[in-house]
Amino acid sequence: MKTTILMLMLATAGFAQVVAKVPFPFEAGGVKFGEGKYAVSALTAAHGSAWVVRNQETREAAIVYRLAQDDAKTDGKGGIRFRCTGSGRCALTEFWQPGQARNVLMMPKWAREAETDRLVALGR
Repeated sequence: MKTTILMLMLATAGFAQVVAKVPFPFEAGGVKFGEGKYAVSALTAAHGSAWVVRNQETREAAIVYRLAQDDAKTDGKGGIRFRCTGSGRCALTEFWQPGQARNVLMMPKWAREAETDRLVALGR
C-alpha cells in the first residue's frame, strides 16, 4: 500500500491533524515519495502505533509504525524530521504536534547510519 506523508491527520479521540509541505523526495514505510504536501494520520485511534502517510495531491500513501514515543514535550512548534545521506536519500524518522511528545518511527538501516537531519515545519 502506498501512502505519501507529511500531513498528520489524527482523527478522533482528541488527535489533531498535522500538515506539511516536503520540498524533497523521501522514503516512508518502504515507499518512495516525491516532494509535495503530505498528511500523517493515525491508522487506528486506539493504539496510535500505526500511521498513514498520504500525499495530498496524488493520494499515494504508506503505513509507518511508531517505534517509541519521546515523552519530552516539544516547543510550541510541530514538525517532521528526516534522516538523509550525503547523496540526498532521505527517510521519515519522527513527527510531532505542537507542544506534544515526538513519535519516533521505525526506519530502514541505511537511515540509522545517515549523517544529516532535515526538519520540515508544519503548515497548511
